[in-house]
Amino acid sequence: MSTTLVCARRIGGIAASATAAAAITIAAITSAMLLSVAAHAQAFPARPVTITVPVAPGGILDAVARMVAPEMAKSLGQSVIVENKAGASGNIAATQIAKSKPDGYSVLMGYSMFHVGNPSLFPALQWDPIKDFAPVGMLAVAPHVVAVHPPSPARRAIR
Repeated sequence: MSTTLVCARRIGGIAASATAAAAITIAAITSAMLLSVAAHAQAFPARPVTITVPVAPGGILDAVARMVAPEMAKSLGQSVIVENKAGASGNIAATQIAKSKPDGYSVLMGYSMFHVGNPSLFPALQWDPIKDFAPVGMLAVAPHVVAVHPPSPARRAIR
């Protein structure tokens, strides 16, 4: 199964920003955003928030981000932009968000694999899943299947 997560840049251990599919999650995330910004005594949001999706447009992760963005914008009273940054198994987007200013305006939406698997697969990552990000919410869970042509010998092997 794959889990769609939303991660925000950390501000002293407090999530800076995020997004969510359900109204409850959107409210919780909006609260987290406002609380973290309140700690820094500035009006939020004063400009658009960007959700960075680490895959190409058209997939389920992109679709979830685009379904959530209008609800988040309505809740925040500010535009929410969905930006796709595909490549390097999500590391391009994760690096961009990890190095972004932790001000609540940059959000990473990704599969659990980006934060769980990539540290094992890529030993020289420019980001740390624990130190650089705060998990904010789970948006979706999707099962994975293996399919083969019916007469394939592999079909008999997995029964």
